[in-house]
Formats: sequence, structure tokens, C-alpha cells
Amino acid sequence: MTDDKHEALENKNEPNEKAMRKPVVRQTDVVTLEPEKVSPVVEIDAEEPEELPEKTGKLKTLWNSRAFSNALVVLSVIFFILGAYFFIKPMIIHRNQDKIAQDLLDRLKDQEPGSTDEISVDVDIKDINPPGGYVDDYDYFTPTKTKPPLAEPTEAPATKPPTVVTIKTDSIMRIPKINLEIAIAPDVNAASLWVLPGHYPPSPQPGDNGVTAYFGHRMYGKGRHFNRLNEVAPGDKIEIQRKGYLYTYVVESSDIIEPPELGKYVYETSYRPRILLVTCHPIQTTGVPKYRMVVRGVLESAEPIS
Repeated sequence: MTDDKHEALENKNEPNEKAMRKPVVRQTDVVTLEPEKVSPVVEIDAEEPEELPEKTGKLKTLWNSRAFSNALVVLSVIFFILGAYFFIKPMIIHRNQDKIAQDLLDRLKDQEPGSTDEISVDVDIKDINPPGGYVDDYDYFTPTKTKPPLAEPTEAPATKPPTVVTIKTDSIMRIPKINLEIAIAPDVNAASLWVLPGHYPPSPQPGDNGVTAYFGHRMYGKGRHFNRLNEVAPGDKIEIQRKGYLYTYVVESSDIIEPPELGKYVYETSYRPRILLVTCHPIQTTGVPKYRMVVRGVLESAEPIS
């Protein structure tokens, strides 16, 4: 027993190599801590936060003020009136155009059968022409291949558009197929075309040899002027009543053409009395349509009105 105790005592006093062993630190296990980046200190003006509430308060006061509310009401009324004007104005102009056209037609029909008198009426141009609708120097119906060159500038002041125009008529056109009966102006210009289709002056009069040409707007109101001209087909009749005679033409063709082609139809050489109706295509409310519609016919009869 003594030896066992002695041996145990020696083992107890012997240093524990396993416990006393120092840990081995490898280079890869070392973590280098970088110093934290410190953002630069921005000085804040102590007075700035006070400005925002002050401005907000002013806007709120303005918004709630009676003067501001009244101004909004006035602006709303102005915009409403302007919108109503641009919506209603074209309707008023169309009504004026139709009223004048009907009046001229009625006066022609009231004449004696053999009368050769011309009917005319003076109207305010603002009552029949939409804004920007009057062009004095050039009309896109003119059958030229290109727009005529502008006149050289002069020192003379530019002439103002007329405020009053005279609309004349001496003829009545009837196309039974489309239920059209309308007075015809003896000329073609930007003012009268809004009221009546017109006879192209360089072309011969009805009954004479050659092509008698008439131009008219393709109004977007159904049945107005040449609006339904696309419904006219070969074999349909066109009647022109003028100065005591009734001329009846038979339609031969209806075509859609490019504007530069119009001249060859208007100035076609013919040794027979012919008729040509010209309008725009397609129907549109703004701008100048891309094409022209031409309806051609030949004289069937010419009879005096008794």
C-alpha cells in the first residue's frame, strides 16, 4: 500500500503536459481589424428646419384663403366658357352656312322659269368661315400640279381679309341618287365654297363643248354639299338648271386620284359637253385630305324651262 500511495503522489505532482501545452496560432487565423471609417461631420444649420414649417404654413394659409378660392372659381368658369365656345362655334357656323345656302336656293326657285337673273347676298365672313378657313391668295381646289409661287415681297402693307363677302348664284344642281339639291356659285373661292359648291370659271358653261367643272367641299355633315358624292355611280343623273335651261348629264365614272392628276381631268379636251364634279377624299374634320374624288359625266339632254 505504501508503494501505491507513493506512486500516486508522484503522479499528482507531475505537471500535466496536455493541460500545459500552448496553443499554436497560424498566420491565416489572424484577423486584422481595420479602423472604422468615420463620416465627415456635416454641420446643419439650426435655422433651416424652421423654414419648412413656415413655408408650409404660408401655402396652407394661401390655399384656405377666400381670394385663392375665388380665383380658382373664376379660372374654372373661363375654361368652361372657352371649351363650350370651341364646341358650339362650329355648329353655329354650319347652321349659318346651311341657312344662307337654303335662302339662295329658295330665291332661285321663286324666279320665273326663264329668268336669267343672278341672286346674291352679303354676309359677314366670320359667320360662314371657320377660324383660319379663309385664304385669299391660294385655294387648294385649284387644279394645278404645284402651289403657285408666292408674290415677291413689297413694301406695301398686306391687305386684310374682307369682313364682308358677296355670295352669288345663278344655277341649281340636283343629284337625285343622293337627294342633293343645292344652289351653285358662279366661281370658286375660299369664302363661297363654305356656303355653296362653285363652277370653276376657266371651264365652259353647261351645254358648251368641253368639261364643265364644279368644285365643292366634302362636308362631314351627312348630306351636306358633296358629302355623299362617293355614292354616285355610272348611270346616275346630274342636273344643272341655269338661266332658263335644264341640262341633264349621265355619270360615266367615279375615281379617286392624287391631287397632281386633277389638271388632266379639268383641262381634258372634249368636243362634247361633259361635266366634272370634284371634291376631297376621304372625309376628315381637320387638314387637307390626301386625295381627290372626281365624278365624270356626259350631256344627255338640254331643254328650255317653260
